[in-house]
Amino acid sequence: MQHLSFSFDRVQLKPHQKVMIMFNSRQRGENTHNYNNKGVLVMAWNMNNYPESMKNLEGPIKQKAIDVANRLVEEGYEEGRSIAIAITQAQKWVGEQTSQYHLVPHTNGWAIKRANAEKASYVFDTKAKALQKAQSLSSNQETSLVIHKQDGTIERQQNFAH
Repeated sequence: MQHLSFSFDRVQLKPHQKVMIMFNSRQRGENTHNYNNKGVLVMAWNMNNYPESMKNLEGPIKQKAIDVANRLVEEGYEEGRSIAIAITQAQKWVGEQTSQYHLVPHTNGWAIKRANAEKASYVFDTKAKALQKAQSLSSNQETSLVIHKQDGTIERQQNFAH
């Protein structure tokens, strides 16, 4: 059994503050604690224990923000900065996951593009091949697909969101 002793000199914390403890241990890999790259013990957030600023985030956004924030803190980022970066990145990630696809005419046939994207993600020589791939992508990512006519106008829309 390993015994640890701590000494603190005049540590005063407000109720909302956390304490981070630096360990100097050669047996670090043998325990279950997480340390950042500076050797500081970090407490990982989860869906039951997360920063106050994440309380209004929806499920998938909150989970992604927690994952990103934990990773940033482990890499040595300051906690407040990690939270801000994580929330921004999570919102961007979820937006990318849910933005719809468009099946549009292309100079080389038919293209699959994300909404507002400049470049096509895929290009096919026939509309049927492009449609099959676009439906698969939209279904896997639970988003919608806007199918255009040869003249660029909208033919129909399919929703794959659950």
